[in-house]
Amino acid sequence: MNLIYLHGRKSPDLSCPQETLSGKLNWGAPAWRMLAFPNRPGTALRLRNFVDAHPLWTRPDTPGWFAATKGGTAKLDVRIEQGGEVLARQPMALSEAPAPVLLPWPDPAITLGRETELVLRPAGGSAQEIAILVHRILSRKHLYDLAKGTGIEVGPGPKPQIHNSSDTRVIYVEEMPPEKWAELYDSGGKHGATTADWSDIRIGKAAELPVEDGSQDFIFSSHVFEHLANPFGHLERWHAKLRPGGVVLAVVPDLGSTNDRLMRPSTLDEILREHTEGIFEPQVRHYERFAARGTGGRVPDPQLASALMDRAESIHVHFYDREGITRVLSAAVERLGYVGFRINSTPNHKDFHFVLRK
Repeated sequence: MNLIYLHGRKSPDLSCPQETLSGKLNWGAPAWRMLAFPNRPGTALRLRNFVDAHPLWTRPDTPGWFAATKGGTAKLDVRIEQGGEVLARQPMALSEAPAPVLLPWPDPAITLGRETELVLRPAGGSAQEIAILVHRILSRKHLYDLAKGTGIEVGPGPKPQIHNSSDTRVIYVEEMPPEKWAELYDSGGKHGATTADWSDIRIGKAAELPVEDGSQDFIFSSHVFEHLANPFGHLERWHAKLRPGGVVLAVVPDLGSTNDRLMRPSTLDEILREHTEGIFEPQVRHYERFAARGTGGRVPDPQLASALMDRAESIHVHFYDREGITRVLSAAVERLGYVGFRINSTPNHKDFHFVLRK
């Protein structure tokens, strides 16, 4: 689970000392993103609504975090609490050398729910701060290096990531016109949608790219693939647009490290069924599932689903982790004529990257 994401989004599921800051720690290569908080008695980092989050619902020994001090030594109590009662605990002795955070799961007979808390509580020592190393930093440079020749960036919004240069010619395809994009995703002006230059952007669909077949060296997208109904059908159509040796380059949110963390990965059977159906737009079932994602899809919210559908809001149609996307890309090689793929990921990062080559 990505504590950096939760802290940055001010998630109600995470509470921590006011002085808590996110930052970078150089431990190995690449470096790590971390949360640092005071080593002070009476303080704690508390994570609620975590027991059903992906992948913690499998009750792993560790969430993939490491703990260290920023000078000196410290003690850290890792607890699982419910209603003020400590169900299980795992004390840690910390130094500047990072050590894995181990999870002390209680007896399986104890029912854990939304109010169960994972608590990291300082318990003494000379260090001023404790650092929780959450994930390694994942660079997109390898994707940018492959985006050469003639290509398309799908869904760039007001901030494209691939730019024209002496060896790159890119067309930008965005589904929504600027005013609609600003209304839905930039009402506060954070992304500069109303002041950006949209003159190089063509309005169109990801399934209907406005280029000739066999004409593109790359198709790039960032945080778009999860919005696509019938992703297998999109990959099929993108295959037709690529030259031999061309690549699909994508950045995709990892469901366990975002607001999708209570969901389960979309299955290959579901994705192949949509391909058979021939749909390319989200259906009622997709809006209903997305509207209920705060409960892992278990508690329907038909009013919200209806409102999202009426606005034609761009929702997360599918949910992916590394294993799920591996199945999709393997099927694309077996059935669609692609020759191979590569996935670049690291635990607890908010997204992962894939390269799929024709």
